[in-house]
Amino acid sequence: MKTEWLESLLNPGILKTEGCVPEKSIEEIKTELGLTNVIKLSSNENPIGPPPKAIEAAHDCLKELHLYPDPTYHDLRKALGKLTCPPSMYHLHN
Repeated sequence: MKTEWLESLLNPGILKTEGCVPEKSIEEIKTELGLTNVIKLSSNENPIGPPPKAIEAAHDCLKELHLYPDPTYHDLRKALGKLTCPPSMYHLHN
């Protein structure tokens, strides 16, 4: 398949980078090294799982998954405004 048209749009440095090589899975490591218990700390993995509040927040979001998000980000702007700048100072986009 010809990709010259796509390559002409890319920064030349991108074409020189190597692709990401995925790490071995926990199951592969267990088999390869004969281990029964492996905790993988690379790849930003957490051996104790997400905090209960994060699970609850994700679950609560599922109730509104069928709706489009607020394009003005009203709630996010309000929350950020409590931390730093006034809500009107934020320009948020998806």
